[in-house]
Amino acid sequence: MSGSTASSIAQACVRLSALGMASANGGNVSVRASKSRVLVTPTGMCLHEVTPGDLVTVNMSGRKLKGRGKPSIETQSHLAFYEERPDIRSVIHCHPPYALAWALARKAPPMKCFCEGYFLVDDVKLVRPYQTPVTQPAVVRKHAAKVNGFLLSNHGLLMAGAELRTALLRVETYELLCQSALQAERIGGAQQIEPRQLAWLRRLHDEHFPR
Repeated sequence: MSGSTASSIAQACVRLSALGMASANGGNVSVRASKSRVLVTPTGMCLHEVTPGDLVTVNMSGRKLKGRGKPSIETQSHLAFYEERPDIRSVIHCHPPYALAWALARKAPPMKCFCEGYFLVDDVKLVRPYQTPVTQPAVVRKHAAKVNGFLLSNHGLLMAGAELRTALLRVETYELLCQSALQAERIGGAQQIEPRQLAWLRRLHDEHFPR
């Protein structure tokens, strides 16, 4: 993988931390470098501290090929996404506060109420009950073909994209949706967009952000 791509991963880590979506040493980011190699952030490291030289290279089984640290404990969930979705090149796991609030309640925010969210993010699967890093990859593998992300009960968010930038945009957009949906509850709840318009948004999504 090129140094520029490694730098982009480090920059994405810093941005996630700056936005408050990866506090302490939580969260991890990966990019598929080739059909057989994935670059992932090391376990136990605060994302705002990640540099290109800290990244760990693993194969598609999760075995470390290169790097000083150990690959993130969430690596197998990232790999499950890559295995089921050849179009996916980046996966982000983080703990955005408002998305986490929905995850703690084990409820999914109303995706079909926010045009930008539905257009950019498309579908996110609510995973319940809580899954450990050992059981979670099987759930990801089962549903990855149909969704671009997972809201993990009592845990956080797992989001994917054809590029790192897309995955990051989806995380940010989904967090805005989660925040706004909670606020909408105070004034009667979010209202769903009409089915015909949802179909138009889906077509727009497929043109710009293939699944």
